[in-house]
Amino acid sequence: MERALAFKDKVLSHPALKKDNLNPKTWLTAENLKGFRDFILQRETDTETDTSFDNVQM
Repeated sequence: MERALAFKDKVLSHPALKKDNLNPKTWLTAENLKGFRDFILQRETDTETDTSFDNVQM
């Protein structure tokens, strides 16, 4: 019985899955992901676009 109560306490001590935790868009707003989000979401500028290919060959 003690083991069952200990298991119950352990299960209840963990945070329950919340709807917000299952939404990936809320992950990007977290402070711990701010640097990663900025790195991933940066857009390539026009000067960095690769224009070395030849349209005739394409």
